Amino acid sequence: MCNVRLDRSIGENDGLGRFHTERRDGDAIVSPRIRDGDCVRLPDGRSARVRARVGDSYKVRVRRNASHTHQFLLIKGEDLELIT
Repeated sequence: MCNVRLDRSIGENDGLGRFHTERRDGDAIVSPRIRDGDCVRLPDGRSARVRARVGDSYKVRVRRNASHTHQFLLIKGEDLELIT
C-alpha cells in the first residue's frame, strides 16, 4: 500500500458513473488514471478517445485533419491530457 491519500474535493463526475480524481502525494499532484473510453487531448490539440492500453502507450481514435474519417494512433501516456 502506498502513502497516497485520495482528496475527494478534487475531481469531476464524467457522467458515466465514474468519478475522476487527482491524488496528492505530498505537494505533487499525480494525474488521474486514463481508462478505455476516456477523452484525451493530443499534443497537436486534437481530441481523441482511448481505445486500449498497450504497455506504457495508448491506442487512441482521432479524426483525420483533412477528412471526416478516423484513424488510430499509438501515443505515449505522458503526451496525453485527460479531458474532464
